[in-house]
Amino acid sequence: VIDRNPEEFKISCLKEIQSLFGDKNPFFAGYGNRPNDAFSYQSVGIPTFRIFTINSAGVLRHKLTNTFQTSYPEQNSVVDFVFPPVDGCETDPDLHFQEFSSFGFWREDFPIVMGPLELN
Repeated sequence: VIDRNPEEFKISCLKEIQSLFGDKNPFFAGYGNRPNDAFSYQSVGIPTFRIFTINSAGVLRHKLTNTFQTSYPEQNSVVDFVFPPVDGCETDPDLHFQEFSSFGFWREDFPIVMGPLELN
């Protein structure tokens, strides 16, 4: 980063994360706010059709075609069609994604209720 090459630092970080997954690529899409981010995402194998650049107004531009624009709310409405399901058949059954999500990790357990339940 000191040499004004932030993409080199980002690439090395992404490749280090990628090495933790063996021969599987953990990256499916890339979102960044600079052209250097798109270059970094391409270098770790993210296809250009899944790389987006976000401007200061929150508009997402597609890396492949700069004429395509979308927004977070628009992408949220199609997220199930664009991104693979976490519990899909191609995921590793040993990974328990919900346990490590913010929802699963910070969730309080249900209280244990002893005795008969009365319904009125």
